[in-house]
Amino acid sequence: MTRPALAGRRLVLAAAVLAVAAGVTAGAVALTADGPAPPGQAGEPPRGDLLLGPVVQPVAVQYALDPPSAGDGLRRLADGISAAPYDGKSGRYTYIHTVGWNAVIDAEPGGDSQVIYPQDKQRWYLADGSGRITVTPLAPVYPNERSRQYWQRHEADPTPGVQHDDLPAGKAGPRQPLSTGADRLAKRLSMGADPQSVFLAVRDVYSYYAVPQEARARILHILADVPGVSWRGTVTDRAGRPGQAVSVDTATTRELLIFDPETGALLAWEQVERPTETVAGATVIVGYDRTDRLG
Repeated sequence: MTRPALAGRRLVLAAAVLAVAAGVTAGAVALTADGPAPPGQAGEPPRGDLLLGPVVQPVAVQYALDPPSAGDGLRRLADGISAAPYDGKSGRYTYIHTVGWNAVIDAEPGGDSQVIYPQDKQRWYLADGSGRITVTPLAPVYPNERSRQYWQRHEADPTPGVQHDDLPAGKAGPRQPLSTGADRLAKRLSMGADPQSVFLAVRDVYSYYAVPQEARARILHILADVPGVSWRGTVTDRAGRPGQAVSVDTATTRELLIFDPETGALLAWEQVERPTETVAGATVIVGYDRTDRLG
């Protein structure tokens, strides 16, 4: 069987797609900590496996029904955050490690043959945005049990190999540092636009920057002033880490952001289609670092 063409049903969500590689156990994609650590893993989850499937479910939230407004919870979080492991570090390269996907593909119409191709993405970049991106495709996962059974009956292509790209200035990362002043950061996050646009901007910032502590607090305060954001309370992300979640909800979509309750950094995000509860896009931010070693 040939991997389904992208001309099929494809839900593209964000520029930041992601992921950490490892083994596959009982059909589940797992990130394990065994073996030598690649360069630059300060702040990455020290425990457990990162499980993505085989059937992907939305992250369970504390306040599934009638959630309170997020403003007060986000302000409390912002006012109490501490340093992240990378905050005091120096190094020529900024390192960002993510896991996830930004599309669901149908092999056939009807929603019973859907497949998700997660990726591992590791990014090292210098101050001018040059550097290296390594992408490791992971085993496919499925948005529903019907699709998992469909692909059990159909032979899939082997998972592609690892891709390493050494890239020129502005291609591996941003050319300019993140502007952390309150006004410029608010502008960067599309403050004043619709809540979904603000959520997308937060996702993109954390996909390309190791955000410093002061800026993390400001991002939370900016989100606290966005109307229509709901407080979803305590959650556990796909790496097994506790977090505090907020969402923007419409009749067709839920956008969820999960923040570290200690550092205020973004741990993960997901976009869920309704009413099918399909996790059409998701990212786990496994870790950041500053390092002199290029992986």
